[in-house]
Amino acid sequence: MKVISKETAPKVEFGDKVRTKTAGRLRDVLTGTVGVVMSEGVDSDGEVNVRVPDDYDYFKPEDLEVLQKFSGEEIEAEKSVTVELTVPELKHIVADMSITTLADTERGLEVIGFPSAMNGALAQRTYSDLKDLLMEVA
Repeated sequence: MKVISKETAPKVEFGDKVRTKTAGRLRDVLTGTVGVVMSEGVDSDGEVNVRVPDDYDYFKPEDLEVLQKFSGEEIEAEKSVTVELTVPELKHIVADMSITTLADTERGLEVIGFPSAMNGALAQRTYSDLKDLLMEVA
């Protein structure tokens, strides 16, 4: 089994409160300083202007950690995960899950929080997709 994980930070925008991960280009603002992004976008050097109470400096967006969005929206890094399984691994997982019937699939969906009213159609589709996948790899 191979697991590939990738986390992407939120995009830096005008007015965002940020913490610096490195010193700025001018070395006027040091690592770990909290400031506000004053640029509408990146400049010709690919940098944004960050202001602190008594100074400013320029940073690449990847050198900034967004602490608070100007819009007030929640900060959440997005994380995507890809799991690559071999055929024997997939068969072993399905066998361990004891998914051999449509009823097993419905119970499994209830356990992870799907409302029972949705379970019938969703379970039918999930079970059908799982059977097709297993037939493909068999």
